[in-house]
Amino acid sequence: MPQLPPGQSLLVRVSFTDEDQWRAVLASITGDSSDGHYLTVVDDRSWEGAEPSVIGDALRASDRSYALIADDESMTSADHRLLVLSLSVDSDDVEMLRVAASQASPVSDNLAIANLSLSDFAAAVDADGVYRGQPEYTPPETLTKTELLALAEHNTSTHGLAQFHQEVLDLDPDRLFAVDRWDLAELHEKQLHREFRYSRAIGYDDFLAVTARGGQAETMVVTLARGYWEVIIDRVAGECLAAMKVAPLGKQ
Repeated sequence: MPQLPPGQSLLVRVSFTDEDQWRAVLASITGDSSDGHYLTVVDDRSWEGAEPSVIGDALRASDRSYALIADDESMTSADHRLLVLSLSVDSDDVEMLRVAASQASPVSDNLAIANLSLSDFAAAVDADGVYRGQPEYTPPETLTKTELLALAEHNTSTHGLAQFHQEVLDLDPDRLFAVDRWDLAELHEKQLHREFRYSRAIGYDDFLAVTARGGQAETMVVTLARGYWEVIIDRVAGECLAAMKVAPLGKQ
């Protein structure tokens, strides 16, 4: 078995069929490394055709826990996806994950400092099982106090809705309120067996009645100094459908 050279973050080439594609793989790898753990490239024909298990044995023998492998798929795929090999510290288990070459440095950096494990990256793969980076953050849609007040004042038909309307009036005028989307059947199941051991809920039964209808709906959580409101809204109808306040005992 060949020996691996010194270096913490290794990129081991096992496919030697196309020099142009190999150069393309290297060009696709991000050069910047936030924590300084740059890749050590192993471009040695003694590793040609080596299986992941062989590289895994070499890693164990050199007391290292991971490596990136450039194989035939790395050469032929559009994003030059590498195979990342990660060894378990406590067992003989081996984790493997396909990673776009552009993500080689962030993945190896995090593995090097044990900030993230390979399973953390696996949780963010695309539908084809390849990790191409964390999904872009999309800020939640928000409503202004004026918009929320317009919804609240159009339906005060229950005690909870009426009190919610009154309390919206006292909220900070510059505050923004994030809008979420829930399946009401799922929300109903979540709330159905809820216990309020150290708090009280206003509008709980009415809230359950609305969630029992099922379907999709927009929801909001409006936090207060003591407690919070959970609100179901219908912006098409221009009103709040249900409002439930949860607050510590004696703080209604």
